[in-house]
Amino acid sequence: SPNMRVSPRCLVLCSVALLLLIDHSAVVANETSCSDMGFSETLLCSSCIDFEQHLDDNSESKQVVSECKRCCSPDMDVSGAVEYESATLVMCECRMHGFPHISEFLNKKAKKYPKFSHRFVGGGLGPTLHLASKNGATEILNIEHWKTENLEDFL
Repeated sequence: SPNMRVSPRCLVLCSVALLLLIDHSAVVANETSCSDMGFSETLLCSSCIDFEQHLDDNSESKQVVSECKRCCSPDMDVSGAVEYESATLVMCECRMHGFPHISEFLNKKAKKYPKFSHRFVGGGLGPTLHLASKNGATEILNIEHWKTENLEDFL
């Protein structure tokens, strides 16, 4: 109503609450988009740097690396990149028909990588790469949209 007065304190509190809500929404949207792109919440920035070294210098690769760096968390160990003890491909065998490049990789190329293994699980799980570091930490990457070359370069 025209006679209704709002105190300056109320305006300030409402403004702060609105800003916090907007900020929280942006963070949630950011986390969702990172997850949708295949990046886990445990992604370390050193993984992005390692990944970048194995990609061609084209705009698509630069975009992937840029998104990776936007979604990653700083490493605890600032002395260098995380070295992984092992990499395990985990997925539901029933989904293999949708990933012929992964099937070909497992049949023809996986033996070249001594620290690589694969495990089939149920439940319709898409392909994920489980990376175990020497300190016992595990990072899980969704590789559903990776090409065979990306997987080989990463390993």
